[in-house]
Amino acid sequence: FTSGIVMNTVHISINNDLLVNGNRDLQLVLSRPLNQSSNATGVALGVTNSARLTILDDDQAFGFVATNLFVFEDGTNAMITVLRTGATNSFARVDYATSDGTATNLIHYIGSTNTLSFTNGQVTNVILIPIIDNNIVEPDKTLNLRLFNAFPTNNAGLGTNAAAVLNIVDNDSLFNFSAQNYVVNEL
Repeated sequence: FTSGIVMNTVHISINNDLLVNGNRDLQLVLSRPLNQSSNATGVALGVTNSARLTILDDDQAFGFVATNLFVFEDGTNAMITVLRTGATNSFARVDYATSDGTATNLIHYIGSTNTLSFTNGQVTNVILIPIIDNNIVEPDKTLNLRLFNAFPTNNAGLGTNAAAVLNIVDNDSLFNFSAQNYVVNEL
């Protein structure tokens, strides 16, 4: 401080890291004051010589609630929940897409690429994936789900569960005779 100055400002740069890591606290401490004109110590600190600075985390991330999901083939839709964590006090959105695993689009399910919107305060939203019951006995099938393009780009990102697999559990079965021919004695 120069002579006559009783208040000054310290600038602290904040790094916007796009990670949902909660609010961060930092302790500010005034120590070892010097008399600027004489470089001598002896200048007293006031009673409030420390303060806490809280950096509010404004970041948010999107992810699937689970990464290994199941639906029965005779279900009409798979309901896939997407979770928004972190700051939820604004509008946000994230894109999603389906892709074939062992399941084939338009044979086992109806795929889509779309946008999921979240209103102020909304923490979950649901993607509906139509499932096709094809009445064919076959192994269980899988399809892939992924999230991408989180918005707003200055504080939204993808969480650790940005990809998932949906397992379509086959519900069809065959009824067969155990042999083609049977012989029975007349009694």
